[in-house]
Amino acid sequence: MALWILLAIMLVCGEQFAEAAKVVPVSMRRTKARSATHKRGGLSPRRLIPLTNAVSMTLYEIDITIGTPAQPITLDIDTGSSDIWMYSNPVYLDCKTCLGGSFDPDASSTSTMIKQDGFSIVYGDSTGASGDYFSDIFGLGGTAIENVTVAVATNLSFWPVIAPSIMGIGLDVNEAITDDGSTPYPGLLSHMVDQGLINTRTYSLWLDDLDAATGTILFGGYDTNRYIGNLTILEIQPDPLSGIYWAFLVPWTSLTLTTSSGPTLLTSDTFNAPALLDSGTSFTLLPSDVYNELAIYLGAYPNETVQQILVPCDIGEGSLDFGFGGSSAPIVSVPFAELAPLAFDLKTGDPVFLEDGTQACSFGIGEAEGVIALGDSFLRSAYVVYDLDSKLIGLAQSDFDCTSSNVVEIQTGLEPFGLTAG
Repeated sequence: MALWILLAIMLVCGEQFAEAAKVVPVSMRRTKARSATHKRGGLSPRRLIPLTNAVSMTLYEIDITIGTPAQPITLDIDTGSSDIWMYSNPVYLDCKTCLGGSFDPDASSTSTMIKQDGFSIVYGDSTGASGDYFSDIFGLGGTAIENVTVAVATNLSFWPVIAPSIMGIGLDVNEAITDDGSTPYPGLLSHMVDQGLINTRTYSLWLDDLDAATGTILFGGYDTNRYIGNLTILEIQPDPLSGIYWAFLVPWTSLTLTTSSGPTLLTSDTFNAPALLDSGTSFTLLPSDVYNELAIYLGAYPNETVQQILVPCDIGEGSLDFGFGGSSAPIVSVPFAELAPLAFDLKTGDPVFLEDGTQACSFGIGEAEGVIALGDSFLRSAYVVYDLDSKLIGLAQSDFDCTSSNVVEIQTGLEPFGLTAG
């Protein structure tokens, strides 16, 4: 009997997912007109690395419930962080930019305080949240996962972010509780394994293209019909300074700009840099020299009125081809069109219009200040499997034109998934 949980849109590419045991369909949707995303720093040595994406952006959200009776909340799915945290009622009522609802532990008969004042995150731009850790029943599409640790934010520090609370599904070692030397707590996937819902701490992510309103996340499995070619295995990279495996860092080894005139390599033959696979960052943040070259080539320009970098919506034909792991690396090609999402005002959420009355487009690439982040503008073109147990990443080109589904259960003790898949 297959033991995996499917967290997915209910209809994808016009097809329903194949029936299987332990299937829980949950909608994951793309939303627009959000403000900045912020990442906490890595673990070497307790430094804060700003990864601020202060541009018109999108987030991928999922509806969950928490507590008894169930309190509905919308969360932003974030592979770049590791805590599930929610606004408290007082914070939410006092916050003009907070969305998605709040959690009241006092109204839940199954809520247990784990660590009062134990939750604190400070981001690279001085924004932050703090509060208490609780455990409670976490509901996904009607399936109850018991004893899940969540944080409830009772204080926000300089919080202009127009967004819901966060569903961090990264490595446990990057939880905020570890900042004071405390031991990481078992994350959501650990509880799903312990309760027999999935076999391994794995999940796959398919965001689909920029025109799609929804995407899919499969806990404990992956879908061979959602990507093109083979699913190539990459080892997660440790932090270069500390040697700690704190995030989904992969070996990025090349970037090629491809047009009808042919390919142009934008990186050196010896280029190799760890890059963070981060669904919580809307755009892709690249080194300064690469960013500047692409900004000039693609016609990016600053708009002082909305304080954004814009590009022509008709950005032209071509792709950015990202290589990983060396000369025989998997290539993920990002079409130029995926780098030009519609622009929205950061303060109001209203569309940004040009003088001719047409809506403007944002530049889907930013300049990295520290960690290189492959955010949603990259991830939409990739199919990614995250294996927290084996510290492996499965990577392939996304299939935007899928017409069917073939979900594969990831089992314990077998060879790494996807070596011959496709």
